[in-house]
Amino acid sequence: MLLFFFPQGPSPIFRDFHTATGIDGVMFVWGGREVPSGWYDSPDHEEYGSDMYALDTTTNRWSIVPSSGSVPIGRRSHSAWTHYWERVKPLGVGPCPRRRQSCCVVGSRMFLFGGTSPKENYEDLTPAEDDAYSEESTDRRLKDHNDLHVLDFEPSLKTLCLIRVESLKLDTSWLPRELQALLEVMTLPNKITPRPLNHTG
Repeated sequence: MLLFFFPQGPSPIFRDFHTATGIDGVMFVWGGREVPSGWYDSPDHEEYGSDMYALDTTTNRWSIVPSSGSVPIGRRSHSAWTHYWERVKPLGVGPCPRRRQSCCVVGSRMFLFGGTSPKENYEDLTPAEDDAYSEESTDRRLKDHNDLHVLDFEPSLKTLCLIRVESLKLDTSWLPRELQALLEVMTLPNKITPRPLNHTG
């Protein structure tokens, strides 16, 4: 039997490309492309809000979550996980700006893979080539990423030291083999080689 629920309270308006994160029976909805009319028909009729909504599945009620700190501006095709609003300035080489990536948190580390970004020559496309509603045009305007990045929220002293050794290009021949192996893993290419579509291995 199919059941329909109609929650009470201030609910978010129609949207897509948002995130919904569940924590202890509460679903938190943030971001996405908001369409006040309920039907997307033009880029001129879309909005990007930064309010966070919570749906308590035990009481079947929506509420707006008060936010503080460095609240990011509205966006779509992003990723979200359980944390708190804080602008971080991580060390190392991070991913380029992108959307539609996959993210997951394991322990104190966040793993980010893939996504899409506009191509460098996007502005060189003619109006005829840049039809926003054309799938073929979208392929020309966007490029897919196949790289993996790791953000460590609580790096150990060992990790910080190895990053420093690598950044200064120091001689590592005197390091224990265990640390040399860790350095090798840390400096391996982070891109996954694409396989042919007909690959069966």
